[in-house]
Amino acid sequence: MATLIGVKGLDKTTVGFRRALYEGARSRGWNPDYLATVISFESGFNPAARNPHSNALGLIQWVSDASFDATARKAGMNVRRSELPTLTAEQQLPLVFAWYDGKGIRESSSVVDYYLAVFMPAYVGKPTDYVAAREGTLAYSQNAGFDRDGKGYYTIGDIGRSIQYVLAQGLKAPRVLVPGVTEVGPLGLTPAVVALTVFGAAWLLLPRVPLTRRALSLA
Repeated sequence: MATLIGVKGLDKTTVGFRRALYEGARSRGWNPDYLATVISFESGFNPAARNPHSNALGLIQWVSDASFDATARKAGMNVRRSELPTLTAEQQLPLVFAWYDGKGIRESSSVVDYYLAVFMPAYVGKPTDYVAAREGTLAYSQNAGFDRDGKGYYTIGDIGRSIQYVLAQGLKAPRVLVPGVTEVGPLGLTPAVVALTVFGAAWLLLPRVPLTRRALSLA
């Protein structure tokens, strides 16, 4: 049976949501644990979550009406950002997938990149020491909390501290079951298929010697 990382709030979601999250992420070549971590951090899986300061809404806290409208069109949904609180978490997932599509996210991407795809998409793939904003800019003043060390700037690594903490806490907690779904690994392979593939490759790579001689050499 498939499982998901035990980040805060996931165990309170419906089985249908967890199935859709897991299968939707895997089918797109994404890491479902990292998606769950970002959603936990952004909204705690509350589809009606609203940020009182920025008026951001929904599972991944959409801020801009224009960018949300483009995302809704890509998802094939006739819905406005203001209507997000009326949608369930499961109904919002296609919007989450549509948002991530084209952001350069892969199975191998870091959890920081998964977060940047929501928070600052232009910085996906940047190294951790890359300077994202310096003092005196709007980007810095709006997110000065990232500069915990008072350097006068903040880096990708600084931005990633919070999401990495959420990931670490989730990894410490029991994993959450996804009933009715078989666990799938990278490339969409189940553990059984992976094991058979590895065994087959190992067998083909064994020295070509008679079985009796091989048996004697292993005795």
